Amino acid sequence: PINVLRNMALDGVKMRANQTYIFDPLVLVIDADTKMTGTMKEATEQLRSTLAFGEGPPRFHTFDDERTVFVIPAFAHAKNELMRLEVLDKHDLREYLMKGEAEIMHATSFPISYLGSLDMWRWTFATEPYAVRYTHRWEPYYIARMGLNFPYFDERFVDRGLNKAQQQFSLFARNYRYVVVPDLFVVDTPMPSKVNRGFKPARGSGLNAAIAKSFLHFNQTYLHRLWETFVTETVNSQNLTCDDKI
Repeated sequence: PINVLRNMALDGVKMRANQTYIFDPLVLVIDADTKMTGTMKEATEQLRSTLAFGEGPPRFHTFDDERTVFVIPAFAHAKNELMRLEVLDKHDLREYLMKGEAEIMHATSFPISYLGSLDMWRWTFATEPYAVRYTHRWEPYYIARMGLNFPYFDERFVDRGLNKAQQQFSLFARNYRYVVVPDLFVVDTPMPSKVNRGFKPARGSGLNAAIAKSFLHFNQTYLHRLWETFVTETVNSQNLTCDDKI
C-alpha cells in the first residue's frame, strides 16, 4: 500500500508543521532509496532565491509558490546501476555527466516517468530556475507547498506503476506549474540485485510461474482501467476540458 504510506508521511509533515505554527509547509517528495544533496534548510534557502528571482529578465514574472512544483532532477550511474554516484554538489555531478558516467535516473528504461520534460544538458549548465511543461505520466521528485489545493496520493494505486504519476496529474489539473531548480538534485541509491523492488514473474514453468504471470496480467489490466477512471474523475472534478489545458 505504497500511497497509504506516502499519505501517512504527508500527515506527519502537516502535524509537525502545525506544532510550530507553520500551516502551509514545504514538503520534499522523494523515494526512500534516493538522497538529496545538502539539507532541507539549504534547499529552502535556494527556493527562496528561486522565488525572488522568478523567471528573470526580460519579464520578471514571479513564481506562485502556492501552485508550483519545484522539480528536483534525479541522477544515477550511467555505466553500472549497482554503483552510486559519489558527488557532493553540482560541480562534481557535472564532471560525471561530461564523461558520460551519469544520467537522469531511469531515463533509458522509463523515459515517460522519469525524463518527462527534463533536458539533462539544459539543467547541467543552468544557473537560474526555468519553467517546463507537464508531460503525461511524468513523476518527478519535487518540493511543493502543502496549501489548500495540494492533493494527497490516491490510495487505490498499489504496488508499482502510476502511483506517483497520478499525484502529478492531480497537481497539473489544479493548474500547478513546473519549475526546475538549477542547484538541487537527488542521487539514486543502488539496491543489491537480490532486493526485489516490486513483484516480478518467476522464471521457467510450473505453478509458481503461472501464478506470477497471472498476477502481473491482472495488475496491468487493473492499472490500465484504474488510470482511465482516475483521469476521468480528476478532469470532471476540476471542470476541465482539453481546450482548457491547451
